[in-house]
Order: sequence, then structure tokens, then C-alpha cells
Amino acid sequence: MRKILIPLIALLFVATACHKDNVEPRHMTVIQTGRTYYFYDSGGPNGDYSNNENYTFTFFAPSGKRVKIVFNSFSTESGYDYLTISGSTYSGTNSPGTKYSSYGGSITVSWHSDGSITSSGWSATVTAVD
Repeated sequence: MRKILIPLIALLFVATACHKDNVEPRHMTVIQTGRTYYFYDSGGPNGDYSNNENYTFTFFAPSGKRVKIVFNSFSTESGYDYLTISGSTYSGTNSPGTKYSSYGGSITVSWHSDGSITSSGWSATVTAVD
């Protein structure tokens, strides 16, 4: 299993063969068909995110596919720590739910946390779908 350390936000790639990769924050990622990507805040699946974070991720769909992001859990400091996706802002327990890109398009997710009070953040899966 190959690992690349990530200083803050963990984005884990899990292939059907159980091979895992991590990518750096602010990277643009092409979502591959047949893979499930696990997308977490900087605290990962079990911890809280940190203060003073500002990150942007862009997920690109393969040709003829759409990016699908499903937020399985979501909790931030309401009104102060937030995700912005396609011009909509999500904070507190107002989960983004499920988001889709256009066919062959992309989804950009921006994250901001202020200087105090953290929470459990989010857990999401990212896939390429028809």
C-alpha cells in the first residue's frame, strides 16, 4: 500500500483492488470510473478539523461521466466554518447531501474554518457515475 503524507485534508483513493492513495490539498483530481474516493476534512474519519483552514478541491469527471459526491456526515461550527459547492454554502449541520457535476464536468469544493471552535467536519464519498 503506497502512502503519501498529507499535512491537512485527507482525500483517500480506494480502488476495487484495495489500493489506497492520498492527494495533497488544493489539487485537481480526475475521478476514475470504478473507484470510490473517500473525502474527509483535515481530522480524517475520526477527528475534528483544525482552525484557520482554507482549501479548494476540484474533482473532474471522465468523458461521458459525472462526478457524484455523497456527504455521509457533516458538522461544522455554524455560521463560521463552511463548505462552498457550486455557489452554495453549507455550515453547521446543513449538509450538502448529494451533489453531481455535469457530464464530463467538474465540482469545486472550497473549505474555510475560522480561528476558534472546531467540530467533526465531514465524511463523503466521490465516484464517477453515468
